Amino acid sequence: MGKFVPKGYQKNSITVRIETEKLKKIEKAAAKANISRNQFINQCIDFALEHIADSESDKSHNLEKDHE
Repeated sequence: MGKFVPKGYQKNSITVRIETEKLKKIEKAAAKANISRNQFINQCIDFALEHIADSESDKSHNLEKDHE
């Protein structure tokens, strides 16, 4: 899996409900990266979506190999 590297950029605001303990971890990680919670969460989502896409294409590629 690739390394997550936080960076700053703008996005639209939305409301999301997050468990208290998870929010504490997010706030700590965002502060360490010197970015806002929102920026951190957006980057986590981007990272996850990129890797989900990779995982899905890996699965289909592996299925094709199984049928050879």
